[in-house]
Amino acid sequence: MTSSLIKLPAYTLLAVIVMVFANKETVLAAPPNEPSTWGKLTATENLIRLEILRLDGDWESGSKPKLVGFLGQRFKSPHFEMLTHLPSTEWFSAQYCTEVDNFAIKCISSIISLKRLDFVGCEINTTCMSLLQSNRELRQLLIEDSQLSDSAFDGITQLSQVEILWLDDADLSEVSDISLEHMSRMSSLKECSLSGCTGMTAERFEKLKTALPNVKWSGLGRIQRELEGRK
Repeated sequence: MTSSLIKLPAYTLLAVIVMVFANKETVLAAPPNEPSTWGKLTATENLIRLEILRLDGDWESGSKPKLVGFLGQRFKSPHFEMLTHLPSTEWFSAQYCTEVDNFAIKCISSIISLKRLDFVGCEINTTCMSLLQSNRELRQLLIEDSQLSDSAFDGITQLSQVEILWLDDADLSEVSDISLEHMSRMSSLKECSLSGCTGMTAERFEKLKTALPNVKWSGLGRIQRELEGRK
């Protein structure tokens, strides 16, 4: 997928990520203490029942889902281990997960078919983001309403395979000027959105624009006003 795929806001994405197990909707809606009509819940199925895991396929059928989503603070770092069993996943979304750490990134890096990766409302504090270089099919990276440590952002700049980067409402206040300048290493980058991005000043953007002259920039409302005010 390339730029033809538009970015979806978080609330729309929740609607797109379909929570289904084929013909098992009644089980998902059953009261917590009501016995399952189709056998004992596995750990994965229980996460779905708690509405903190979204899959687009039937886990039991052996048909591996192409789209997987983690939702909410109850999803902790150890839960990311399940991704190591889903190498055919093409789109992974983590929303409001507070433990996106080294272990989580290592697990994500095992998804060899991953094409799009979303972090929405997450706390990303890892020194291993560069491991995602092993996701050779990864073309789209969305980091929305999330806080990035300097080391995490520097790791992102090493993902030379990424073509579209969204940093909408991302907090880059801890990201150093040096790490921002390292974005020049993203040789495949074609589009980048900075809408509502905290810590991105007009001065910093001008340096980025110089380092990446062929990138199409969007979401520059505040930055553009700052630039115009300096004329």
